[in-house]
Amino acid sequence: MADGVECGNCGEPLSNAYGGPSPRKPCPKCGSTRRVFSESMNVRLNLSGTATESLKYGHTGREVMGSKAEGYAIEWAGLGNRDAMLNHPGAEDFRRSVGSAPCLSGDTIVLFRGQGILDTEPKPPSVSRMGPLPLENIPGEGRYHRAGERVLYLTSSGDGSRREMEAWCTAGTPYLIRVELPLTKFRIADFMDWPSDHFVTAVFSKAEQCKVDGRGPKSYVFSQVVAELVSAQFDGMRIPGVRGEPGAHYNNVVIFSGLSEWPQWIAPGGGAYPLRAGLPHEYIAVAAYYLWEKDGKKHGCDLLHWHKAVDELTTTTVIAR
Repeated sequence: MADGVECGNCGEPLSNAYGGPSPRKPCPKCGSTRRVFSESMNVRLNLSGTATESLKYGHTGREVMGSKAEGYAIEWAGLGNRDAMLNHPGAEDFRRSVGSAPCLSGDTIVLFRGQGILDTEPKPPSVSRMGPLPLENIPGEGRYHRAGERVLYLTSSGDGSRREMEAWCTAGTPYLIRVELPLTKFRIADFMDWPSDHFVTAVFSKAEQCKVDGRGPKSYVFSQVVAELVSAQFDGMRIPGVRGEPGAHYNNVVIFSGLSEWPQWIAPGGGAYPLRAGLPHEYIAVAAYYLWEKDGKKHGCDLLHWHKAVDELTTTTVIAR
């Protein structure tokens, strides 16, 4: 069990009886079920001397080292259904490990969200249209949420949003909106830069392969279980986007709570704008050249500057509300 359990909302110290898996006993002080755990590392995850090889995935940029932890994550992810996964020891070990995850710091973080806007809808779309689904609509499932659950997916760049929309936006004109998420109000766990031989790294690597062609299982069950365990302790999480490539990686921020505050994250006059496609090659080349100069004329960064130029060119035009 965890060495210590506190309420994630009010900080009240709790006994281990209050820190068990969902459904969890509410905090006797404030009624919250969110928890913060402190622990000594479980001996089951002692990785000393177990590493064999590492693999860096091109679609996410995540590096995973072959170890007991990776084998343990593969065993857990390979179970047949949600109940079996939640009752596996891996669920408890993961829950306790993520309790020590660092949170994003600072005042705000700039993120983007894309939506396909139909020809019959007003343009530019309203802020509310670009945000979470209205309450009368029932969400379908996604990588980090089950059908009927409400979460919000945001990306770190316009290019990341474009890559995501190419996979799921099947109708309408792609629009983007820029948001400034207030980190002073949200606890966003950061899972971007954990050690390559850590159990948490191996778990997210498997979650990031779910329903990615040729890489992982054809369902989101495991990644949804991972998100369920994280959301019990945090308002959101930052993870790699799964549709990147070397030189063009991005990350996603998944928000689990506080979605009603969405309109407050938009700066005045910062409405939605169309995602421009088919940029002339010469425009990109000029922008990439200036980025290369600004970066000290470093060699070997051509692809990085090219993709950054595309990103900046596709996110600079803003249409006011």
